[in-house]
Amino acid sequence: MKKAILTVNLLLFIISQQTHAQSIIKNKNKITLGPNDFPELINANIPGAPKLGKPQLIMSDSLPVMSEGHGWAAPAVYDWNGDGKKDLLIGEFGSGVEIKRHFGHGIRIYLNVGTNETPQYNDFHYAKGAYSEDINDYTSGALLSIHTFCCLAFTPRFADLNGDGYEDLLSGQYTPGYITWFRGSEYGFLPGLKLEEIYNSNSVNRTLPSVFSLPSDNPESMNYWMYSSAAFGDFDDDGDQDMIVGGSAIRFSENIGTKFKPLFGKREILLDVNGDPLKIKEISKEELTKAYNPVYKDQFGYMLPPPSGSKSTVPYVVDWDGDGVLDILVTSPFMNEGAVAITFFRGLNFPKRMTNEKKELRFEPGIPLFWAKNKEKEFPGTWINVCVADWNNDGVNDLLIGTNVPTLNGIFNHELAWQWEADTGIYKINPAYYSDKEKKKIAKHIKNAEEFQKKLGISEDEMEKRRFPTKRWYLKHYYGNAGYKNKALAHKGYVYIMLGEK
Repeated sequence: MKKAILTVNLLLFIISQQTHAQSIIKNKNKITLGPNDFPELINANIPGAPKLGKPQLIMSDSLPVMSEGHGWAAPAVYDWNGDGKKDLLIGEFGSGVEIKRHFGHGIRIYLNVGTNETPQYNDFHYAKGAYSEDINDYTSGALLSIHTFCCLAFTPRFADLNGDGYEDLLSGQYTPGYITWFRGSEYGFLPGLKLEEIYNSNSVNRTLPSVFSLPSDNPESMNYWMYSSAAFGDFDDDGDQDMIVGGSAIRFSENIGTKFKPLFGKREILLDVNGDPLKIKEISKEELTKAYNPVYKDQFGYMLPPPSGSKSTVPYVVDWDGDGVLDILVTSPFMNEGAVAITFFRGLNFPKRMTNEKKELRFEPGIPLFWAKNKEKEFPGTWINVCVADWNNDGVNDLLIGTNVPTLNGIFNHELAWQWEADTGIYKINPAYYSDKEKKKIAKHIKNAEEFQKKLGISEDEMEKRRFPTKRWYLKHYYGNAGYKNKALAHKGYVYIMLGEK
């Protein structure tokens, strides 16, 4: 009965999204570009790596496969139901926000009803854990979810951490910065545990002024723990799984336990062959003089510039160029002009790979995996996540890209999707989901601001100069720079496939 109710609810949910017709929309004298309209993309020249084709939106019957909530989309490919076919998983941030019933941060499962050569999808369901009364860790088959505060989806990573022959499911979190480990079993995934590390975020004294001004490799710093995205691979060739952690710095945490009982060491900042931290972009002068300048100290102390060039990097581990050495693909919020959608860091063979007595891992400096020929933004949306898999079973790796795209009245908006959201001011907002209560609260704020401005008899510019909130400020804060024109704005998570060729 519960299953039937869930199926009906999901069916109604899908029907409510029928406005997502994704073909190019033709009006009287205007052609509106759709989600598959891209500029010409140029692949980086990486010997041995697949040549990527044009991005194509992955569809179900008539709608895109997608995540909702706040719009994050973290894709993964995994045989969820054990039928031998590769299914599509999409991790979310804020599951249920779109129906005003937030129930965690889950994973949507799109079962493959086609073949491994031609995947096809219908409906989705949310990932559930193991259900059995025959095991010590009795579980009720509850929805799988992670605890995260902000801006990071349930990012599915698969690895057998305890050597029992079952793939485990793992995901990082924004804060307090633990990695959640769902152990695999014959019954499915067991309840999430905190992955054991030698340091603990509980040791961070959040009352100290230095909590944000200590380096990203200092376990007493919040920069060490915040935005703990993670990926796994055997980087030191000792037979167990090590961990790469993102956030403000791209870091290596060696598995100092065993292949049967993992224990992860200090998160050390990864360096390139020049001895510099792995970096996806340079910090601009404007950022250095504003966001990270000691003049702008608050009660926590000023934040150090992130060594990676972003406070919110997400690593993905794969041997992309097929040379037998693990590489790293890194993504980020992708919100500001000049940002790169995906950065490739090539791993080095021994002896170059491990240097000096400390055996530090080294990589080549990062390069964009691809870019737009016109030098403009190369991908729509923000908060990129990736997954590498042989999507069509042709023996060549393909690239799945999840992106957070803006829609108006449920329809992909090409104009907004291809602008930088730092410029449009629509990042992390979904006015279409505002409740009546929230709308009334916003209206009250605006009315109070107008009345206060009238009482003072000054302009909006003067109000803001004196740091008083204004109608303009509230509209930008809740609706973006276009104000009420964005009242039907909602972000959705789309997943694209770029097929690889040899």
